[in-house]
Amino acid sequence: MYATRQQMEDAYGADQIALLSTRDVEVDEDSITRALSDASALIDTYLSGRYKLPLAATAPVLVRPCVDIACYYLAQQATMLTDELRQRYEDAVKLLRDFAEGRATLSLDTDDDGKAESGPQVISVSGPPRLFSRETMRDLG
Repeated sequence: MYATRQQMEDAYGADQIALLSTRDVEVDEDSITRALSDASALIDTYLSGRYKLPLAATAPVLVRPCVDIACYYLAQQATMLTDELRQRYEDAVKLLRDFAEGRATLSLDTDDDGKAESGPQVISVSGPPRLFSRETMRDLG
């Protein structure tokens, strides 16, 4: 996951997270975990076209979108959605689209060779040698 409950509480406050995740009078820890997991999965769908997943390290820029998306999901479940939460969600998705379309990039650490640990995926196509070519067909014409 790209964020933790603590990071959610740091961004929104422990009371707000407790309020959004309370089900039947007590805090539902599973709903917080599920919201963070679902938010991370959504982030992966945007990153998968440009980066090798899973990322070797979480880029700090992904924490806030993950938190905002997870809080949006919790607010929807609790029927406590506000304009501010919706706007934060929309801003997070816009940032993810920028990553997907190459208008923004992740600042990732490099490995020992100096290469980015994640990057655009390379497609390689190979097959057996050609059976029919100009050379092999030369005597037939």
